[in-house]
Amino acid sequence: MAGVRVAGELLRREPGARVTVLGAEPGVAYNRTLLTDLLAGSVGEPDLELVGEVPEQARVWSGTAAVGVDRTRRVVVDSRGGVHGYDVLVLATGAAAQVPGIAGLRGAGGALRRNVAVLQSLADCRRIVELARPGARAVVVGGGLLGLEVARALVARGLGVRVLHGAGVVMNRQLDAGASAVLVDQLAGLGVSVELDCQVVAATADADAAGDGVSGVELADGRRVECDLLVVACGTRPETGLARAAGLPVDVGVLVGEGMVTADPRVYAIGDCAQTDGVVTGLVAEAWEHARIAADAIAGPAPDDAETGPLGDSADRDRGGRASGARVSAPTRLKAEGVELTVMGASNAPDGPGVVTFADRERGLYRRIVLREGRIAGATVLGGEPSDALAVLEHYSSRSPVTREQAALLLRPAEAASGADRAAPVDAPSAPTAVAGLDRGVVVCYCNDVSCGRILDARDAGADTVAAIARRTRATTGCGICRSKVQALLTAGQPVTAPA
Repeated sequence: MAGVRVAGELLRREPGARVTVLGAEPGVAYNRTLLTDLLAGSVGEPDLELVGEVPEQARVWSGTAAVGVDRTRRVVVDSRGGVHGYDVLVLATGAAAQVPGIAGLRGAGGALRRNVAVLQSLADCRRIVELARPGARAVVVGGGLLGLEVARALVARGLGVRVLHGAGVVMNRQLDAGASAVLVDQLAGLGVSVELDCQVVAATADADAAGDGVSGVELADGRRVECDLLVVACGTRPETGLARAAGLPVDVGVLVGEGMVTADPRVYAIGDCAQTDGVVTGLVAEAWEHARIAADAIAGPAPDDAETGPLGDSADRDRGGRASGARVSAPTRLKAEGVELTVMGASNAPDGPGVVTFADRERGLYRRIVLREGRIAGATVLGGEPSDALAVLEHYSSRSPVTREQAALLLRPAEAASGADRAAPVDAPSAPTAVAGLDRGVVVCYCNDVSCGRILDARDAGADTVAAIARRTRATTGCGICRSKVQALLTAGQPVTAPA
């Protein structure tokens, strides 16, 4: 994904450049963040294609991995024996699924056993779909974002699903204990059983297990959980082998500095394989940002093109707030049917004077705002309506001042506050029109920093489908969370005057 994006960014800046993309996976470039949607059956494989992202001028070698880099000769050797010279090399090798050293997961040859799977690629997804027979018992090891999305997707396919998580909080990188408790309740109501603080020590087979499969897992407390399908969702590890073999400094990821450049001034690293400021994020919005930064460093800033540029027109971006002032990280949304969960920033910071919480476990509601220096530094919005997170998101992205009292009002459920009450507390950036509940300045696609106004302008210029909007603005080509909002904007009537 990041490799295709940086190719497009480079060719926007230098249309005559000779750009070669080597990709280990066969077929067209696709959006791997939508794999759980594909697993759930809510989208088809064509919906994953990165529409308009692959530049026609680029030479794309699908099914051809880079296997060696000679930095002295400035060449890359591919898996078919081809040799490609370069002036500048960008490593976008991504990440692989992290498989813990649990006994019994792998067969004699080192491959995962027949009914043990991970979800990192389209091939992985197809394999799980083949194994996911309605009525079968599935165990998901790992209760992070991916594990919970996989679990909900398998329930949608008619499986009985149990999640085994080693920590005491699900999504422990994003949630605190209060949010975790409410989310576990919601998942149980949807058919996903979650068990916390349990350690899987072995995968076991018995005489009834067909072929090279497993029939269950053993826990540290001696219990056994039977299953027909075992999915391991224990995070990812950056693919650094190519960089390491080339003699580039590597820690968790490939070490990069300003401009995403490595220790070799001709070699850059972006996306899931890159480590910036001691961090490997694994977020699609960060990968897109890496691609832009690297392209700027290599070829200079992109031409000012409000019609086709990925960031939209500057006026809308200023109203949305992310282009001006300090940059904030994109929010994360759990893509699980029947659950509304949006988290952003330092959402699970410890309790303190700057933390405001609203909880109603019986109604499945949990909201939390973390304030730092009078601004929203992080938030959790769980339960309620999809629009409930919108006001919090707008203030988070715009970095507008918010007091504790105002934060408390922002967290109130929609039905518990009148429109005036919810609008009054904070002077948020706004525009004179609203469509489908969104002001023009509100950021709709956080992965690509595309505002509501940018999408409306593209619609009014003739982009009348989600695919057309994606080609014009790049909205929906990241995590896909904004797809329903884009569709709503396309089907809404003409802009109406926002209420005073």
